[in-house]
Amino acid sequence: MPFLLHRLHVSAKKILCLEELQALEQLGIDINNYAGLNYSRTQAIADAAFFLGFDGLVVPSARYACTNLILFADRIEAAALDVEHSERVDWKVWPRSR
Repeated sequence: MPFLLHRLHVSAKKILCLEELQALEQLGIDINNYAGLNYSRTQAIADAAFFLGFDGLVVPSARYACTNLILFADRIEAAALDVEHSERVDWKVWPRSR
């Protein structure tokens, strides 16, 4: 089954930026186990961001040396998303190419 990887342009009004692990640590995240599968604290942070009216968050990836944009889908209108580029991706090869 072919998979497509998309690069999007997103217009959001209010994003919570927690790009550094130290910011997450101050919010109670154990950064030594950040890549683990215990999502309860990160989900609580996302719930708080949603409650405070944010459209999403920017956080460090737990898997790769990059940041992730997490959007709250019911806060972003379809017109605020634009596909800039799409390409086929082989997930077995892709991590090594980055």
